[in-house]
Amino acid sequence: MAESTSSAGGTSLEGERGKRPPPEGEPAAPASGVLDKLFGKRLLQAGRYLVSHKAWMKTVPTENCDVLMTFPDTTDDHTLLWLLNHIRVGIPELIVQVRHHRHTRAYAFFVTATYESLLRGADELGLRKAVKAEFGGGTRGFSCEEDFIYENVESELRFFTSQERQSIIRFWLQNLRAKQGEALHNVRFLEDQPIIPELAARGIIQQVFPVHEQRILNRLMKSWVQAVCENQPLDEICDYFGVKIAMYFAWLGFYTSAMVYPAVFGSVLYTFTEADQTSRDVSCVVFALFNVVWSTLFLEEWKRRGAELAYKWGTLDSPGEAVEEPRPQFRGIRRISPVTRAEEFYYPPWKRLLFQLLVSLPLCLTCLACVFLLMLGCFQLQELVLSVKGLPRLARFLPKVVLALLVSASAEGYKKLAIWLNDMENYRLESAYEKHLIIKVVLVSGGQQAGSKGSAWAQEGLLGTGQQGDCPGASFPQFQFVNSYLSLFYIGFYLKDMERLKELLLVLSLSQSLERQLRAVLVPLVALRFRLLLLSLRGRLLMARAKVWADGEPAGPRQGRQCGCAW
Repeated sequence: MAESTSSAGGTSLEGERGKRPPPEGEPAAPASGVLDKLFGKRLLQAGRYLVSHKAWMKTVPTENCDVLMTFPDTTDDHTLLWLLNHIRVGIPELIVQVRHHRHTRAYAFFVTATYESLLRGADELGLRKAVKAEFGGGTRGFSCEEDFIYENVESELRFFTSQERQSIIRFWLQNLRAKQGEALHNVRFLEDQPIIPELAARGIIQQVFPVHEQRILNRLMKSWVQAVCENQPLDEICDYFGVKIAMYFAWLGFYTSAMVYPAVFGSVLYTFTEADQTSRDVSCVVFALFNVVWSTLFLEEWKRRGAELAYKWGTLDSPGEAVEEPRPQFRGIRRISPVTRAEEFYYPPWKRLLFQLLVSLPLCLTCLACVFLLMLGCFQLQELVLSVKGLPRLARFLPKVVLALLVSASAEGYKKLAIWLNDMENYRLESAYEKHLIIKVVLVSGGQQAGSKGSAWAQEGLLGTGQQGDCPGASFPQFQFVNSYLSLFYIGFYLKDMERLKELLLVLSLSQSLERQLRAVLVPLVALRFRLLLLSLRGRLLMARAKVWADGEPAGPRQGRQCGCAW
């Protein structure tokens, strides 16, 4: 619940924010004192829910909201009203509610749109929807002039999925553009520059993200997460998370199923292989030939499966963006473009090249050298351990475990270094930024994986964005291959110790698998429990303050904004 709300007009925001507490020493209005006592009694009655952190897990989801835009607690009235007015004038289709969070002192815009507005937005976006069978079936771009030919267009609840609603609203917000000479505080916009991405890059807008629907999440929890030995509900995943996320999980399920064949064949081959060296060599050759045939069939079958899903979800022949917008984080000197004659930011390429040669390249090479020296140090530690007589058998695995832990612990540092280098190079387009970031992560993270099993680096997408695509780092296959498998090649071809190679593969595979599971499951769980604990402590403090208010003893002068409670 929020007391401070307004429509896209934004008129009630000033009134709500103007309600400041009375100066110290002046008596408060009688009505306010009554409300304080009543509010305090309500909090006392709800105290048992505030104390337990489990109660926070059963919160009521926000209604009538598709996209949430939050602001730092230091945001002033002028900024909120300026942006609210621009949204009202530039995107009249949107419905915006302004709400204030009592505990964090932060404001947020709760954004949604009516069904008729979403239909017009789908027409602008070219959203592909299913066509009724009597009109030819299949999918085609939505058109308001022929809306009667689309399936379920008569139902407001069934025609648009939550992901499609949020995509339309996101399209509108990203296309809110500034006029010539507009400025907000120290932010001066270029003509036709997107406003919201620029404000987000400057930190004026804290974040913009879609809101979950608990009803659909509960259904996916039962049909997807908790289901055992059942097919993934790919259509439901696509409807809720989008095509990119659904395509990723479709590939993951297909790959997992396909791995059954080499696993079964390898197990049978291992069972019937005799102990002599000739039999082992023949088995290795047979298994290698099987893998060649299997990988070829796997790729061809996935091409067919991927094309089938792309056609079903309406993305098989989707055109790419004709013009790519500059990154909001791109900075440079203002100039008149020699092509478009419009004002733009310009960053000299020689500065970027100079930074790459003098900073980026030496740092990447230094990181690779450090990882190589770290690997040699762990190998020397293993030689020292093996030279000591009487140690238990498990002690010989200690250096390998240390190597795996050091590599995993340094991964985040290397990743942050690659992001910082990429930010300093100041790329204009998002595609160029991602391309060079992938290359850096392949070089640096690939190098820091120099003790790992050489698993290929995969792009890490937010579930909200789920970016996928061709990896530009593939243009450096030799460098990536050598650095990813450095420790394995060192043991296998330089030391020629097969037993040691097997042990290293086993330890690194198990340790990295365990580390990924801990990071994916345990860390988010601990972070959630910690946040709920903080909320419970705030609830206890609020209960104590309410008890003092109910007894008629104000707990000191109330400071800060008093307009609104928790969202």
